Amino acid sequence: MDLILFLIAVILIIKQSKFEWVLVIIMALSTNIFSTASYYTGIFLFPNISDGALVLIIVLYLYNYKIKEIYSEEYQSFKQIIKLFLIYIGLITIIDLFINGTSIISILKTSRHWIALIFAFTITKLPINSIKKAIDIVFKITLILSTIIVVEHFTNIHYFTPESKEHMGIIRGILPSYYAFFYVILLYSNYYNNSKRKNILYFTILCTSLLISSTRSIALGLIVAVIICTWFISKNRVKSILKVIGVISIMYLSSFFLTTLNQRFNEMFEELSTTKDSSSQVEGNATFRLYMLKERYDYLKTDAQYYLFGIGNIIEEDFPQIFHIGLGDSKTGRITQLDTGDITWPLIILRLGIIGLIIFLIIHYKIAYIAIKAKYTPLSLALFTYIFVCILINSFAGSRYATSYFLILPILCTTLICYNKK
Repeated sequence: MDLILFLIAVILIIKQSKFEWVLVIIMALSTNIFSTASYYTGIFLFPNISDGALVLIIVLYLYNYKIKEIYSEEYQSFKQIIKLFLIYIGLITIIDLFINGTSIISILKTSRHWIALIFAFTITKLPINSIKKAIDIVFKITLILSTIIVVEHFTNIHYFTPESKEHMGIIRGILPSYYAFFYVILLYSNYYNNSKRKNILYFTILCTSLLISSTRSIALGLIVAVIICTWFISKNRVKSILKVIGVISIMYLSSFFLTTLNQRFNEMFEELSTTKDSSSQVEGNATFRLYMLKERYDYLKTDAQYYLFGIGNIIEEDFPQIFHIGLGDSKTGRITQLDTGDITWPLIILRLGIIGLIIFLIIHYKIAYIAIKAKYTPLSLALFTYIFVCILINSFAGSRYATSYFLILPILCTTLICYNKK
């Protein structure tokens, strides 16, 4: 699958046509075919499917185009922050090579994805209409995938998705399509000029695909997103408060039909009432991820270099057994030290240190700032809400936000906002 998509994108780049499909393919490959690649077996061109997106971004960056759109000064300052971050990645790479003694292979394995941030420079070479079309195409793909997920979950007939599995006594649906959360917010922000019935239908499908995964951070994120969007959309504050209460009430009542999600929230409230100290005690608790973060942070404080610049790009296999809180690795029989997928922040502070963490946060702050400072549009509201919720809530329940690929869609939206402000 990735080979076919990659070749199509290369042909389109050479022909300098249909750039919207090049962008869609980059978004597909960078997200493991919108989070569906793990469902299927087959021959893949790259060891990691996302590497195909990285190669395409590099090709786009190096290719000479006749088209060059003009963007506001705010986007130029955003690019400077990206440039600063890439320089910092170069700095810690030098530290790795000459001080830590990390091999080039290890560095490439762990940090090559950051190169994809040159996407912020590449995108300004492409037609603005291609960016708009790409966002619309990915919405349609996400809607189709979400519909399949919902239908197969409730009918228990699985042709395209795996069956729901029981974990720790809880039956949970599969994780939603990668961009489903963003498009729920975009729909709620009134971005699409569809009929009210269509918007409600699409919103319901996407919301349901998110909720059946029984991921508490997603459910909480949806509630916060609804509150933010409603507050900005409604001119009448009383009506906005009533609307927020109404939407949250519907979501709350729906949780009783999604019994697994209801059970997960009940467990969370019980878990938060107690704290544990050992890894065996905290595993499975809502406090587990925070203990994991604290343990990694305390380790960095023991060494000034590590604290400022992180441990660098050492791979999981070469790192000693230091941490006692983390997920177990069935292959090695030990606690996963570095590459845990439960939370974003241990990965960021371990790899990049405090300086890297600050620049990383500035990138997201700048995107949110550009969005909120822009003249109100549904896209700017959706982008601000998406970044806000993902960084403050969803990042504590997943590691996808610790890679450059998460920023591809926000960068696309940022270019549209800055272009409209020129």
